[in-house]
Amino acid sequence: MTGGGEGGASEPPPGPSKRARVDDDATPRHLRAVEFYCGVGGLHYSLLRARPDAKVVAAFDINPNGNDVYEHNFGVRPSQKNIYGLPVASFDRLDAGLWLLSPPCQPFTRQGHRKDKDDGRSQSFLRLLRDVVPQLRSPPTHVLVENVVGFETSDTRADAIAVFRRLGYDTREFMLTPRMFGVPYSRPRYFLLAKNGYRAGRRASYQPSSRATPRRSLTRGTGLGGEVGATVRRLNRTPPITPYGSRDVNEGSADVFREYAVAERDVKIGLGAVDVVCRTSYKCNCFTKSYGKYVKGTGSMVTDKLVDKDSWDGTVASGGAHEGAEGGGVRLRYFTEGEIARMHSFPSDFSFPAGVTRQQRYALLGNSLSVACVAPLIDHLLNDPSVEGERPPPRREVVGPEDA
Repeated sequence: MTGGGEGGASEPPPGPSKRARVDDDATPRHLRAVEFYCGVGGLHYSLLRARPDAKVVAAFDINPNGNDVYEHNFGVRPSQKNIYGLPVASFDRLDAGLWLLSPPCQPFTRQGHRKDKDDGRSQSFLRLLRDVVPQLRSPPTHVLVENVVGFETSDTRADAIAVFRRLGYDTREFMLTPRMFGVPYSRPRYFLLAKNGYRAGRRASYQPSSRATPRRSLTRGTGLGGEVGATVRRLNRTPPITPYGSRDVNEGSADVFREYAVAERDVKIGLGAVDVVCRTSYKCNCFTKSYGKYVKGTGSMVTDKLVDKDSWDGTVASGGAHEGAEGGGVRLRYFTEGEIARMHSFPSDFSFPAGVTRQQRYALLGNSLSVACVAPLIDHLLNDPSVEGERPPPRREVVGPEDA
């Protein structure tokens, strides 16, 4: 997840422009944000991309490795307290109108046995919705929730929608992937936006999105209107991987192919499920937290030439050997951490502290999110010209190729 070189561990933390703003007490309440399950800071980067004048007043995550990375890049360490046990008053004291949440996805995946709200990892999120928000003296006015495909049919999602409606929020749901925003990366995710529709005596400009069949309506693009829809239509022409995944010329070198080489035995075990891409490919598959540990279904691999998978037997060139070298085969390697970070549209100065191992970096990246998807949603959520106090700043490109 680093923006420069192969791992970026030696890069210094970014300057003040990328750190949490802690000096502006006059920030409007709807621009005072709390990050829940913040990870390495994908929500924070998305907020900065959409509204540089926003202020993150608190961040929470129980993963110490992720908190190390967050602190390294933003200069502020997230709280490692379990939010399930925090008193309601502690959230009121934050006085934040914007809540950004990326709760654990395992309860909604096949690997996690889809236990939904019976999974212990769902309990803190459910407690926030059921017990905390209804009791707040000043509840959030704007909410964004991100999760995996599958969340949209869960009981947890149904509970969330029910709570928001009961409390007078309007909701809108999306199913988005970075490819819709011009990034050659397939990572479909579910998003829920909720806005208190009675702020300043006016209803929000979008209406609830409930349907009898949420999966069908979302996958057909329901909700892709307004600014988000315009952004998708403007950017829905995907360029090849090269400008996103290999900005550093060293990432195509023999040394990198050697350092990040994929073992031939691993390739042959999962040959039918290994996605192989090169610099001119127009899509790579979603990277999971097991990337680098397992080959099958965890993300794409990089080669230096087009591969005919129908005829390729899985033979891999040894080390950094080039095509035609002794032993033949295909030069194949894992994406570097920096390449994956750029696929997530993280800024170029994002980096890891030296103590985080490569496998830990891959795991943290696999649990992160796409800034290309989230920034336009935050932009859409916060900048409503029909609501007093939400006059948007001059229009600008929220996500562009130069930032990915």
